[in-house]
Order: sequence, then C-alpha cells, then structure tokens
Amino acid sequence: MDSSFYGWKSGSIPQSCRYITSPIISLLALHRLERVLDLGSGNGILCKELHRLGLSVVGAELSKDGVDASRALVPEVNFFEIGVEDNPCEITS
Repeated sequence: MDSSFYGWKSGSIPQSCRYITSPIISLLALHRLERVLDLGSGNGILCKELHRLGLSVVGAELSKDGVDASRALVPEVNFFEIGVEDNPCEITS
C-alpha cells in the first residue's frame, strides 16, 4: 500500500486522539511505565502529549508524510518511517 494513503499533512488532532489519549495515559500511569514505542504514530500528536508528560517516547509510522509532520510537531522525539513488514535492523534515522 502507498504510505501516502494516510494523508498526514499536519499536527492537527485526529478524531481518534480525542478518545484514546486519556485511557492510554491512565494505563501508563497505573503500570508506572516511563518509555513508550508508539507503533503507527500517525502525525505524532499522541507522542507529543506523552513527551509533555515526561515519558520517553519513540514513534514508528509507515507514512513519510506522517513522520515529517511528527518531526515538525515534536522535534524532541525520534520518529522512524517503518512498517510492520520492514526489517528494524535496516532503520536509518
């Protein structure tokens, strides 16, 4: 599938983040987790919120547009353009 399909162009909040962010934050706090790998990080909006809360975050997103938008939104977080079928040993930053 063409990774541009997802249409990530900016750091605007997608509808899904309006209802999943709070439960995710609660679960992370409940289990006292401090590091997060966000698979399918989209445009980075969830990573931005987790980073703001002091968590160590890395984003992985298939869409180049999503990675570009993520890096622009929260440059302090590492984002990688990778999908589940890719070999993580071949990641370049």
